[in-house]
Amino acid sequence: MKNHLNEIKFSTFTWIHSASIDKKAVEEIGKRFRLHPDDLKEVLPPIQRPKLVERDNCLFMILMYPFYDKEAKLIEISEVDFFIARDFIATFNESNKLEPIGNFMEACSGNKLLCEKIIAAGPVGLLYELLDRLSNHCFPMLVHISNDIDTIKKRLFKEYGKGTILEILRIKTNIANFSKAIQGYKTIVDKLISKEAPFLPTEQLKIYFDNLVERKKEMWDMVDNLTHIIDALHQTNESLISFRINEIMKTLTIFSVIVVPLALLASIFGMNVVNEMPFVEHPYGFWIVVGLMIAGVMAMLGIFKKKKWL
Repeated sequence: MKNHLNEIKFSTFTWIHSASIDKKAVEEIGKRFRLHPDDLKEVLPPIQRPKLVERDNCLFMILMYPFYDKEAKLIEISEVDFFIARDFIATFNESNKLEPIGNFMEACSGNKLLCEKIIAAGPVGLLYELLDRLSNHCFPMLVHISNDIDTIKKRLFKEYGKGTILEILRIKTNIANFSKAIQGYKTIVDKLISKEAPFLPTEQLKIYFDNLVERKKEMWDMVDNLTHIIDALHQTNESLISFRINEIMKTLTIFSVIVVPLALLASIFGMNVVNEMPFVEHPYGFWIVVGLMIAGVMAMLGIFKKKKWL
């Protein structure tokens, strides 16, 4: 490996993959295969939009794929750049964030049968295998999101608080990032199928790539369904939080209504008015006042219960 460059030479074409998106590595591949300078600039950060450009000697394609950051528990987006020609395919993916690319290259290096299958189909077969494996890599993430949603469903009516809402927001972020990653895939693959470059026969492309487009439609339907479910759970959680806040405010209001008359009664008997305040000279005056307070509390509770506020 040189500058994170891996290369496999087949009998009719070469596959070179770079896990380093620094200027030196990109320029090295660009000089070797005479790639267009504008395309090389778009390989470098920041992440670009999905696109397909036809050049004199190759096709330049950018696709986005989601990947799961286990530490942050978030789905992020990684860019894959393809240069496709009759005698070579060059791919770029920063730090091999998308494991299927590196795993497939290792498989090609050690599996002669797989190599022969790829050689028979040429660059088109290699491109299809890459896109197929990258697509398959996406489905487990959707299953993981679905499992997270099931977990939220189970805890939604048992727990209130910050943890639940943060988990819902994390899932919504993952769905949004996943959607953003695959949004332009179908359009780009459709354009690829329609190209009539001599090194990419249209009929061969259609056979290989039609099922990828269908798979992406299925993936998009799953994303749409998960979006509706998590939005409904978010609204349900907000309703439960609102209901809980209303219950708390109701309890505090009842408590304050009960305490106000008691405070009024205590303040009245706390006035320093000589010979005018009842029960002041009575030997059981204190307990009489306490009794009046208790009676007032019981009366208020009785009224609340009759009104069905309790």
